[in-house]
Amino acid sequence: LKPIHSSCSEFSVPPAAMPETLDTLSQLCWPYKALPHDVQEAALRESQAELRGALDDLRKPDASPELLMYAFRRLERCRDYGRDPVELHVDISLELWRMLQEPKTGYSLRRKCAGSLQQKLRGVRKEFLPARGLRPMSQQEKVAACVDRLREAVNWRVVQAIMLGEIERSSRGAPPEPLAAGQHFAESLAGLLNELRHWTPSSEADEVVKSLDKWFDVSQRSIVLFGRLLLMALPTESSSKYIEDGSLARWWDLLPRGANPRFSLMWVALPARAAKVRWASGAPRPPQPVLSEEQLCMFLDTVAGTMSLPMDNGRGCELDAYTEDCRWAFLGKTTYRLVAKFIVYSLEPLDASSATKLPEGSVWAALEMLCRRLAACTIHSGAWTWHVRTLLGELCRGYYVRACRERFKEPGCMAHESFLLTPASDDALIRLVMPLLVDSLTLQASNHDHMQTATTTALAYIARLAVMKQQRWEEFLPVVQEAVQDLEDPMSVRHPSTLHMLMATLPLLVHSAPGLVLEAAELSLPGIDPTDPMKTTIAAAFFVNVFFQVPTLDLSLRELPDELPSVLGEALPLHSTGAIVAGATPGDLQMVSSAMPGLCTNLLERLLEYMQALPKPSKKDAMAALDLAGPRLLSTALFLAVKQGDPSTAEALADRLADWVSLTLLPSAVKAVGMLVGAMVLAYPKAAPKVIDKTVKRLPVVSGNFSALGETEVLWHLHVLGAACRFAGDGLPPRKAELEARIKAAVNDKRKVVRRAGAKLCRRVLAGLTAPFSSDFTGDGTVEEALSRWAGARSLGWAAPLRPVVFHQPTPAELDFAHALCDESLAIIKAKAEGSDEEIHVALCMIKAVVRGVACLYPDEREGQDAKPLVSTLPNVMGPKLLKELAGVLLTLCPKLGRPGHPFEAAALEVSGRPNLLCKALRMVVGIVRGERRPEIPDLFQIRGFEGSNVQSHVSTDAFTQKVHFMSAWRDLSRIWYNWEVLSLMNRRMLHRPTGFKLDGVRRQLAELVCSYSLSANSLVRNVASECLQLFLKVHYGAKKVLMQECFLPLQEKTIQGVGLLDAEKVHIAEACLQGFARTAARLFIVGIWRRGVAHALRFATLIVRTVHAFTEEGKKLVDVPPSAISLQFELLAKWSKAQEAYNPGDAGEACELAGTLLAMMRQPAVHWRTKVCILATAGSALRVHHFAESAKDLSTDVLRLWIGELLACLSPSVRQPQMASIAVAELTAAMRSCLRRPGLPLDIVLQEMLPKDGTFLDGVARVMSGLHQGHMGHDAGAPAQADTVQCVVQAVTGRLGVPHLGWFPFPCGHVWTMHAAFFQTCAAFRVRRGDTTVVEDVRALLQRLQAQPRSEAEDHAVFIEVLCGTLRAARRWPVDRQRALWDAVGTTAADELRGAEEDNIRDWQFLVCYTVAGSSRRLRLRSDAPSEDMAVLSLARFVCGNSPSADTAPALPVAGNADEEASSHAHATRLRLLHVLLLWLQRRRATIAKDTCASILAGVVPALKEGLSHPYKQVHEWSAKALVVSLIMGVECDSLSELRTWVQQRASELAVAVPTAAKDSATSTACEGLVYFFLHGL
Repeated sequence: LKPIHSSCSEFSVPPAAMPETLDTLSQLCWPYKALPHDVQEAALRESQAELRGALDDLRKPDASPELLMYAFRRLERCRDYGRDPVELHVDISLELWRMLQEPKTGYSLRRKCAGSLQQKLRGVRKEFLPARGLRPMSQQEKVAACVDRLREAVNWRVVQAIMLGEIERSSRGAPPEPLAAGQHFAESLAGLLNELRHWTPSSEADEVVKSLDKWFDVSQRSIVLFGRLLLMALPTESSSKYIEDGSLARWWDLLPRGANPRFSLMWVALPARAAKVRWASGAPRPPQPVLSEEQLCMFLDTVAGTMSLPMDNGRGCELDAYTEDCRWAFLGKTTYRLVAKFIVYSLEPLDASSATKLPEGSVWAALEMLCRRLAACTIHSGAWTWHVRTLLGELCRGYYVRACRERFKEPGCMAHESFLLTPASDDALIRLVMPLLVDSLTLQASNHDHMQTATTTALAYIARLAVMKQQRWEEFLPVVQEAVQDLEDPMSVRHPSTLHMLMATLPLLVHSAPGLVLEAAELSLPGIDPTDPMKTTIAAAFFVNVFFQVPTLDLSLRELPDELPSVLGEALPLHSTGAIVAGATPGDLQMVSSAMPGLCTNLLERLLEYMQALPKPSKKDAMAALDLAGPRLLSTALFLAVKQGDPSTAEALADRLADWVSLTLLPSAVKAVGMLVGAMVLAYPKAAPKVIDKTVKRLPVVSGNFSALGETEVLWHLHVLGAACRFAGDGLPPRKAELEARIKAAVNDKRKVVRRAGAKLCRRVLAGLTAPFSSDFTGDGTVEEALSRWAGARSLGWAAPLRPVVFHQPTPAELDFAHALCDESLAIIKAKAEGSDEEIHVALCMIKAVVRGVACLYPDEREGQDAKPLVSTLPNVMGPKLLKELAGVLLTLCPKLGRPGHPFEAAALEVSGRPNLLCKALRMVVGIVRGERRPEIPDLFQIRGFEGSNVQSHVSTDAFTQKVHFMSAWRDLSRIWYNWEVLSLMNRRMLHRPTGFKLDGVRRQLAELVCSYSLSANSLVRNVASECLQLFLKVHYGAKKVLMQECFLPLQEKTIQGVGLLDAEKVHIAEACLQGFARTAARLFIVGIWRRGVAHALRFATLIVRTVHAFTEEGKKLVDVPPSAISLQFELLAKWSKAQEAYNPGDAGEACELAGTLLAMMRQPAVHWRTKVCILATAGSALRVHHFAESAKDLSTDVLRLWIGELLACLSPSVRQPQMASIAVAELTAAMRSCLRRPGLPLDIVLQEMLPKDGTFLDGVARVMSGLHQGHMGHDAGAPAQADTVQCVVQAVTGRLGVPHLGWFPFPCGHVWTMHAAFFQTCAAFRVRRGDTTVVEDVRALLQRLQAQPRSEAEDHAVFIEVLCGTLRAARRWPVDRQRALWDAVGTTAADELRGAEEDNIRDWQFLVCYTVAGSSRRLRLRSDAPSEDMAVLSLARFVCGNSPSADTAPALPVAGNADEEASSHAHATRLRLLHVLLLWLQRRRATIAKDTCASILAGVVPALKEGLSHPYKQVHEWSAKALVVSLIMGVECDSLSELRTWVQQRASELAVAVPTAAKDSATSTACEGLVYFFLHGL
């Protein structure tokens, strides 16, 4: 049973009789009421203590990140626990709200905080606030004041500001947030913002709209994001207001219909919410609909167009790719749910006369028209198949939920009677939708299995409505009968859909047609096929569902009442005047139930045949677990069949299985047979002695061994014996001697596989003695219960009293046996650990067996109050003893198998010949400190290794009333599901039991032992040690810092100090140390290394740099370590840089001291250049965090001078390493930007002092940047991928800086180009602010030198573009006279460069236009008070048009001549391409660029563009068409565009008459071709 909400209250107690109100149920929680009493009481107490402890940790002002993360884990854990006072939930929510707004918390913690706050708010709302449209319960009214306190605290403004601020953060500023599991912090806030919509008062709706509506810009892709944020934040109650005032129509029309499907459909949320609010208000139904007739038609056309129906052009899916970057804002949900919600809550109640002929103009008539359009699309192919099925599924689900809310008595519906759906409404929906669903069952499309399940689920909703009317049920039943007949055909492809449909409608079928269910079960037996795992899985899932619904009890000889109980209606939305169809008679039930024992027998026989042909699953096969899914499901079906049947039938089946396993040898199916035996023993405990006794006889012990038997036979019987013992319980102590003898004989056998099987048998026996397994999943097995279940009853109407689930409680005899077996196993372990390798292997296997065997009862050494969560009240007798003695064995054994410590040490240089044993011993170390795997109640319902292959994923879990209100799931889920959830709850408690240990005593010794092998010379050992250390740290909170500083880093210090003592024969040892350090550090310590501040992170990075220096130091004779080992250190440093968090800088003085030490190393003569790259990367990353934070004022000027000096030195042409120059460019750009933002700080003072003022500096930088382009011309993205492994460090430090694609059209951009342009922009701005007077002259001289270079020197011409666009971007807000002076200085040179541009260089110039207008800003919300940029735009437009940039005239594009001069036409086409980019970027509304400026540009270019449409040169008339299209959609109203629209219409009319008679190469044909291009691009 998957939790429906974050709270656990859905699993309410199903009482024997249904009360009129749920007030008595709201304080109860089914899993807790079904737990054993002592565990139940302890669990409720622990839940309170856990939540209060987590709250106290959240309130601590100096709480460490590890402590806060532990608090979040406890909050997540307590979601499954019982109800707590609302005051506690509110206090926790308020603390989470405070932490969310605290930047110093860090991204990872704030991401966790956002998720926890969303879950907590949703839980409080679902539990303590009335659901919309439903009446409140009494306890909800009592806590209203406390909940209002939370409502006043949280608000949408804070979350929206944080979200947009994070999205807009520039990578040129503070370092960008590192992604964690592909999720951005801003994305994690989407769900919280959507939840806050329910907490926002409707009076703030106008403010929500005002905050986002002004940023709607149709020229930018961000309009989809802003629209979605508006819908997420807008209060539900105010939806109708924005429909009535026309806002919805305006928003809906911002983009053309179908241009972006997600945008078109998401606005359906407003009418859907408005319709539901009207329904829930309690007021009479108003005469006017939510949408007018015109809007409703547009809505249906939008839906049909988005579904890519045949009458649409089908381009929607392609265009939708433009919003991939904001898909997270849709929360992973289909927008068809909104469409269905609007239709469902807009449906009018119908009377009997309107069921066949729907009223004209009604929503029912619109739905009928939509269904007619869908009917033509139910074919086997087409892009619309998924859309049709999804919409139908959501429609059926939404209607059923509305019907349930209106018709169930508890807690009661507030909708006015004029809204209530009638039986005629049900009939109309069935008539419209059921034919489409039946046809959809045969559709073949992509993701077929998933869509078939969705269709059958939708059909199940319709069936639940049809069962309330005889005529419709008689139409539905033949559909099922025909599908069942298809099961007779083994080649039919409808088997999966048929079985899914039967599973979803079982309660209805057993009520009216139980014989059909039995027939389907008999026909499904051949589907159990060992050659077809998928078919077997589906058939097995069907049997499990059948036995979930009905027992296998034979009622043929029982006295039955004249009528079966009427219980199905309690789970159906039965109208007050309606009734369900007549069910089966008692005689029919006797006939059907009499065949159930035969079905059980046939099922077992079929299973035995299936086992004999089952192939052995391969461990190397990724789908091997799928082969076990079928046997697991079949075993579950057998368990349910035996458990719910007659004792005589169970006895016969147990005898048959016992005889079969004792006389059969199937080595390829031991796992599957073990599942079968375990299921039989769990269901019928008397089967355990039968199987054990017969197996023991077949497994004689002669002289203490199994020498008389072959290996295959011994293994078979040991596996069968272990399976029988797993759930044997009190059947084991009487057979203590026989079992101990077999265990001893097995572990002392000469064959390795037999010894391992013996250890596994020991584990199974211990689990059978101590584990709290349970077979109490079904009811009491009474006749009254069977009658109710055959009548279609679900949990509520089982006629069985509520009682706690019975778990296995070890008896004193079982505990004595378990303790004796543990003591004997410990003796075996100690003895074997002193022997040979084979004996050591046995000892390790026995350690694993003991730890896993008693993991449920004795998971660790804690006792009393420390042993939480509580799983059992039995004293922890063996836990401390097992930990102490097993730890002692391993602490002694591991050094014998391989000496711990650093490989450079003489004692550890001996190469172990037993690495496999050592690895196994290390895994056992982790096993005893955290539990070998997690402690787990043995059950039949879990399969590891294959996602989705457990039983719960294959059995129908749909609660068809779960959305009625937060406690509805008990209505129509089987009682078995509730008991199953109790088992899952116990398992969750056991999962959290072995966590939260302190790192002291023997645990610390074990941790240090494992850590000492992390640099082992053996690759297998060090990899396993790293893996085990990671598992160790998961259960010892706060241990990471201790192990890193006191164990791991000192080991690496020995590596650095011992480099000079190595010779050529020990190269492999040095390589092993480097590999072990890099991989262990990357796996364990890099994540979260910045949480404790920059100094803490820098201290770790310093060790990496020193490691690189130790192995690359020049001038010394060092061992030749393979480059791959050094490259691992580079990759580690890159990960370190990417993991930084800018909001926890810490002490600036300590960081400066460490950075100064590193930078001083740069000046040492023996430092290799790659080490210098690492030093620059490390120091730059650390100092950058500080100079963008508040701690910038505390930075040391001496360290800053040292740092800036090294960066400037790296930009000297004499430096030959491009990696150093790349880092210098990025760091200097960030530093100058920081100074421009906050002048007067130490960094600003140092830069003003040290940044050169003469032009030679710029010239040298340009020469360096030219070198960075070498070998990479012609590529638009990616940092310079120099052929060196240290490049990963450069890429991590410099980040990704590119012009964001906010527009609907892509633009040329690149990381290198943008970074270089940003450098020149920032440098020019910094020098101007400093007061330098030679900036323009320096730029002019540099551009002239670059322009004079031959065209073959493409790198220099690329730098020309970067220098020019960076300078122009910096000068966009200069005074007018200074801008004119700049253009006078560089205009002629730039024009000469543009005239010489070739086809390959046009994209460079497009980048120049793009960057000059937009820069590299990620800002979604442009500033409204920024200085004007009109002069800069006009100058750029004049330059693009070929005019004088510094002239005081409007831009004017000259008309292209019609001469055959290809050169002039090419030049004109080049200007058109640049003009196209300029107009595209001017589309975006900016306060800095006036509309009059855009109108002036359009007035000067439109006449030439109109003439260009008729130009004979293809590029001229095509690019003229593109530019004209962009001009029309710029959103500027001016005379030139009005004249253009008129001209286009007139021109089209003229050409339409002239072109049919025109020659192919005539001027008329050419003009027509240009106009056609205009229309094509206009689409």
